[in-house]
Amino acid sequence: MTETQHGEATYARELPVGILGADYSELRIRQEVERGDAVSIGQVVFRDRKRPEIAFVSPISGTVGDISMAPRRMLSVFEILPGPAASAEVETGSCDDSSAAAIRGTLLERGLWPAIVTRPFGGIPDPDASPDAIFVTATRTSTAAPHPANVMDGRAADLTRGLEVLAALTKGHVHLCQANGAPALDDVPSSVKISYFPDRDGQGLPGTHVHRLFPVHSERSVWTIGYQEVLAIGHLFRTGRYDPFRSVALHGPRCTDPAVLRIPLGVDLRVLVQDRSDDDDPPPDLISGSELRGRPAAYLGRHHDEITVTDRRRAASGARTGAPQPLFALSPLERALPMNILPVPMMRALSTGDAETARRLGCFELLEDDVAPLTALCTSGTDYGKCLRDVLDTLRKQTV
Repeated sequence: MTETQHGEATYARELPVGILGADYSELRIRQEVERGDAVSIGQVVFRDRKRPEIAFVSPISGTVGDISMAPRRMLSVFEILPGPAASAEVETGSCDDSSAAAIRGTLLERGLWPAIVTRPFGGIPDPDASPDAIFVTATRTSTAAPHPANVMDGRAADLTRGLEVLAALTKGHVHLCQANGAPALDDVPSSVKISYFPDRDGQGLPGTHVHRLFPVHSERSVWTIGYQEVLAIGHLFRTGRYDPFRSVALHGPRCTDPAVLRIPLGVDLRVLVQDRSDDDDPPPDLISGSELRGRPAAYLGRHHDEITVTDRRRAASGARTGAPQPLFALSPLERALPMNILPVPMMRALSTGDAETARRLGCFELLEDDVAPLTALCTSGTDYGKCLRDVLDTLRKQTV
């Protein structure tokens, strides 16, 4: 493990990783490798069965471990164990950026297309889709997350190149969303619009940025992507090399050594925190993401830049036990969404599965992260993220 600027520690490639089905809605896979096969960094290990153009690649060199499936043959975890491989890394030389189609093909084949989230509905965009705008989230979704200015420091070339690549994929604008007071950027493409948001919880979410700048609806779609993924895209197109590392904040009440670490995508959290958490009984809970918006997990989620080491006795968001209680319109609920969406009517529509009312109230603008505060604050014990997913899936079927 080596130290980098700003005190970050970069792990060598000795940690197991897992590619998680939970990061991608209803993902069925077509394997390119089998258990025990040697793989290299950036090598394709499986594809989306329905959309085989979308490739998923290994973040480390090693061997394929367990491949676990969820019900209905959906992917649960595709594990890769560290070790030697035929080559340390998959090299392609220069990436073809001569056209939007060539750029699209590179992102699809080199494993960076799954970094993109489409709105409305969420999930990975179709390989031939074209958004009306693209949003780059260069803000923190919680105050414990790594500061984007620190992560991007010294990587201006990667950022600029990544923005240029994204700009070729839409006829609209690329919106770079930063926190108030962020350093000014030079040499950004003319199609990139820079907007600023308060550096506080809720204001850093992609959904908030989209709502304020370019709201989606049934006839308008946008893509969102995190700034670290844009850096990885820029690095790929500059160097031809796949960058699997992301800066992630490790923290929480049971964490004995908080730090910002440079670790591979999908790292095994159990191995990572072995020497960084207390050994009291009971063992700590490991959350990929923040305590509010994350999920209990054994591996780091694709879109998370935090790992929270907390306590099993915590009141887990969305995991209450016992019979559901009545919904009370508490005043904090009215301020829970940083959008012009009425929380309590939306909660009622989601909890009853009233898709049409939820649509009229603005659910097309929401994904699970956006409604996490409603789950945490509501007295009914309802998981509004799950309810929203059910409603969005219903509405998506109606629009096909």
